[in-house]
Formats: sequence, C-alpha cells, structure tokens
Amino acid sequence: MKTLHVDDLALQPLRIPAGWTVSQHEFFELSPGEDVQVEGVLGGSAWELFVEDMLQISHAKHEYTLDLGWYPDSDPGGQFRVRLIHRQDWEHPHMLFESTDRDAAVAAIETALRDASVAP
Repeated sequence: MKTLHVDDLALQPLRIPAGWTVSQHEFFELSPGEDVQVEGVLGGSAWELFVEDMLQISHAKHEYTLDLGWYPDSDPGGQFRVRLIHRQDWEHPHMLFESTDRDAAVAAIETALRDASVAP
C-alpha cells in the first residue's frame, strides 16, 4: 500500500469547453478501490475523498449545471454519479450516468460538457 498526502494528490484533468465555469473541483486522479493510504484525511482512508460533492461546472448561457459525486458518500459500495441539470431542474436530470469506473465517469463528463456547449 502506498501512502500519499492529500495535498500531493492531483486533480483529475478534464477537457472543459469554453463557456463553462468550475465552481468546485475535488475530483482527484484516484480510482475507487486503489490501494492508497491518504495522510491528511480522516482515518487516512482514500474513501473519505469519494464524496457527494466532488465537481460542479456551470454554463450560464445555456443554463446547464454538471454535477459529479460519489453515492453513497465515502462508501466503498458506491459509485460515481454524473448529472447534467438544465434550468436548475434537479428532480429531472437532462442526463444521468452512474459507474464505479473513473475513466468512464471522465468520458461521461466530457461528452456531456461538449454536447451541452452546442445546445440551442
């Protein structure tokens, strides 16, 4: 098991088209189940970084918000949830994607951002 300090963890790189504003980015380049001890988080568990509020990006002109979280919060049995919200209608996401795979979540995020960028 390797040990890292939370301040040394890299944020997940993302291709974000023009027009989007990042208001929260705590989506680390760390995969679920990775055998890592993280200094600087409660109990040293990497699972403490898999929370419901990991990433939020908004496009004011097209009235979209992209939200990423891990549900249930800090639970090894959880999964990433990517939601694309239109006009603040959180009850009826424009797009919903769930997966335990970080790369699949990144692909879903980048596709949603790209597609919503060209919305009428």
